[in-house]
Amino acid sequence: MERTVDIVLSPVEAADPVLVRQAAEEEAGIPPGSANTSRILKRSIDARSRSPRIRLRVLVATEVLPEDPITPPSLRNVRDAPVVLIVGAGPAGLSVHFV
Repeated sequence: MERTVDIVLSPVEAADPVLVRQAAEEEAGIPPGSANTSRILKRSIDARSRSPRIRLRVLVATEVLPEDPITPPSLRNVRDAPVVLIVGAGPAGLSVHFV
């Protein structure tokens, strides 16, 4: 069985993978300790109140899921591309040299 759940934890709890798995199992309705795979799909910080909260989207599965292979992006050769002139000192003009 495979389920995707959204959970909200404190920053200390979100840093502990065991607590994240337990909270995700509880939210998914899976008996404690029966999940073989838990993978964080999305992590966001909710800092709108005095105490920040971490919102996690977690994939929980009772069977072992294969790891997704990490492949580097394919970059095209820009050695012979035309030169680009950047005009302006706004946020885009100042940070475009990083691209």
